[in-house]
Amino acid sequence: MNVFVGENNSGKTSILEAIQLMSNPTSAREFQNVSRLRERSYLGRRYTSSEDLLIWMFALKPDQTLERDEIFMKYQTTNHLIELKSSFEVDEFVLLKEESENNLESADNLFNEEVVKQVTIDVDLKVDDEINRVEHVFEEFSPSHPRLYEQKNPFFKASFITAIDHKVYPLSTNILNEMIKSGKRSELVKALQQFDPKIIGIELLMDRVSRYRTMTIPYIQHEELGLVPISMFGDGLRKALLIATRIIQSAEGVLLIDEIETGVHTKLIPSFFEWITQMCIVYKVQLFATTHSLEALDGILKANLEDVSSLSVFRLEGEERTSKIRRFSGEQLKKLRYTLGQDVR
Repeated sequence: MNVFVGENNSGKTSILEAIQLMSNPTSAREFQNVSRLRERSYLGRRYTSSEDLLIWMFALKPDQTLERDEIFMKYQTTNHLIELKSSFEVDEFVLLKEESENNLESADNLFNEEVVKQVTIDVDLKVDDEINRVEHVFEEFSPSHPRLYEQKNPFFKASFITAIDHKVYPLSTNILNEMIKSGKRSELVKALQQFDPKIIGIELLMDRVSRYRTMTIPYIQHEELGLVPISMFGDGLRKALLIATRIIQSAEGVLLIDEIETGVHTKLIPSFFEWITQMCIVYKVQLFATTHSLEALDGILKANLEDVSSLSVFRLEGEERTSKIRRFSGEQLKKLRYTLGQDVR
């Protein structure tokens, strides 16, 4: 388990985003997914264009010229040394939309002009001694049509949970439907029973939400409460459901959680992190998380006391455009918190 602490804007979330991008840099979809992580919304709406979100993945240079730096990452896996360098170009085009005759105000207004962007991201990928270049092209010419991306095999499985995802995704039937179809309903129920032993099942049921409309609603089967819509439970259980599904889906991979303490009551923090730790051990998932909470840090430490060597804490200290990182081993953290009572955030 790896935990990142530090002040606001010190770069904690950026590290998680970098790890997510590392998992599959040859995938255009991965670039787009990472670019959208900070604009999650309850209704799926974004206020920044997809193309601008991609551009903002590249940091501005410090010389006030509005030019942007390249992305450069280097990391070592069990079997490979991987280097990634990425840059981008933006082209603008005039899109002519032909107006229907009914909408013409004058004979001169035959076309409606719109300036659209095309973002091209070049990725130079070096795996050991082999170098490959991949080009990702993103355009907004056809906003009404879905974009098709070639499926790419990742270097490792990775899943990202933002600070607000637990308010949105547990209410979606898509995740649960995929879990049930893949035969993992019993695994999910067993995982949730570690959080609440009285949970005995998960169902997808049709509810009539209006006179002419029905919807599929996720329900929890509870020993005391019976069948209860997931929306009736608090943030803690919703977050547990989301984390459980992602851990199972990311088996033998990586799970990234931003602000891991969000939605968890302080009284539940010790048991919550013991549960997460056991889940990660069972499914062989390496966890990377950020937190602002000292209670969360203590809960994580307590959950790993039997094997503190599996825990690392990284403190980020932001200095203008750079960050210094100091690593604390699990043993060092144990001494700092339990013996010296120091705050390492």
